[in-house]
Amino acid sequence: IDEFKKSSKGVIVLSNRFDGLDFEGDTAHLVIITDLSLATNIQEKFLVSKINAQALFQEQMLNRSIQALGRASRSENDYSVVVALGSEIQNELQSPKIRKRLPKNLQAELVTGIMISENISKADNPDDALSYSVYRLCEINRDAIE
Repeated sequence: IDEFKKSSKGVIVLSNRFDGLDFEGDTAHLVIITDLSLATNIQEKFLVSKINAQALFQEQMLNRSIQALGRASRSENDYSVVVALGSEIQNELQSPKIRKRLPKNLQAELVTGIMISENISKADNPDDALSYSVYRLCEINRDAIE
């Protein structure tokens, strides 16, 4: 991770690892998140699969989502674009019931992201629309901070 942070360009791929990772400043401006796993260790997998304890992990999943979304936005001067891929995390983040439990600033960012996603999905060429949206969001955030 230290080599990635020191590099001027790079990609880092992590699996279900959010605790203690901070990509502040110009370390990272794009985070791509796929579905979050409900159970990440043997004990959690046992509780979820054998005794159907999903309700016990709802708060933990919410905290994991918040941690994942905030990896590259560690201060008021940081900016990032977060792309959430996967139906589970998209459903979670779009659920008004879940969203109202998130910090207010994250709620507002998600509403904006949902609107942008809807526009991208309606575009003639969604791939180009996504690329352009990510580029513009980074430019707008950089300009706002400077």
